[in-house]
Amino acid sequence: MISRFNIPAILATLGTQQLFTGIGIGITSGRPQSHLPLLYSKIGNTEFLYFFPLSFVLFVVIALAVGFLLSRTRFGAYVYMIGTNAKAAKYAGLNNASIILRTYMISGLLASVAGLIMMARANSAKADYGAPYTLQCVLIAVLGGVDPNGGFGKIGGVTLAILILQFLSSD
Repeated sequence: MISRFNIPAILATLGTQQLFTGIGIGITSGRPQSHLPLLYSKIGNTEFLYFFPLSFVLFVVIALAVGFLLSRTRFGAYVYMIGTNAKAAKYAGLNNASIILRTYMISGLLASVAGLIMMARANSAKADYGAPYTLQCVLIAVLGGVDPNGGFGKIGGVTLAILILQFLSSD
């Protein structure tokens, strides 16, 4: 929708979130799904080196991988070019639709990993479990220095914003 029909990303994101949440609630009748295998829950609550939760280690690994992808690869440069000036990127010979589609595919993959981690830590899943985090994600992006119009922002800033908010919300 974003790359082919030029629908603004925030509208497409919030619209499809509502659509898929509604489908999920319809399928599950609004009830949480639990009784996951015990091994899955144990993996989600495992600590690395008896101190760091496995989910934190996975977060660090993924943040480093995405940081490398955006700062050290041609694909990352293309993403920044499209975010800065999509028309100039198109005239430079980039296939904007393909790059935007790949970017959102990576984003969807990472969102599914986050959902699997949340499900493992809570040992249950609910269709609207991530809904309260929508505004928090916007706050993290703004605090992390990401330009809402695209083209500017670093993984380090977003990671720092996540850590600050996590430390502030921890008991």
